Amino acid sequence: MRRPLSWRKTSRRKLLRLGVFAIRIISESVNVSSAVLHENQENRNVKKLRARFKLWLSTRDIEGVFGDGKWRLLKAIENTGSLTSASKSLRISYRKAWGDLKKAQDALNIALVEKQRGGILGGQTTLTEQGKKWVKAYTRFRDDTEKAVEKAYEKHIKVLLK
Repeated sequence: MRRPLSWRKTSRRKLLRLGVFAIRIISESVNVSSAVLHENQENRNVKKLRARFKLWLSTRDIEGVFGDGKWRLLKAIENTGSLTSASKSLRISYRKAWGDLKKAQDALNIALVEKQRGGILGGQTTLTEQGKKWVKAYTRFRDDTEKAVEKAYEKHIKVLLK
């Protein structure tokens, strides 16, 4: 038996109101619980602070010639032997990966990678000698910078957390 249209509309409205009410109660209890949890963990989180930074090289004309992203991409290419696999492992598009490499190669005026197209076994991408040198040099540069940032953090910020 079908009920009158007016009853179905009223019934839906009541259910919607009850649903909103229930959601409000649930969200308020979650907010209270998370506030208590946040308050209890606040001191522990402050003690877990650490210095983080982003590092890249630029020229006057070109921003982001080489940095952490391109460095990770070159390392992934070295590990996988493929630009496609490297871009998938870094969760970036192939187009972005290729664009980043092209930008770095054009700005530095050197070839960082060599590409061999398809065939039966598929193509491959390898680092050139210059590409390998850039990965090694940037790794050392980044390590030295990380140590300097950590030292400055210990000197200036960590003393505030005691």
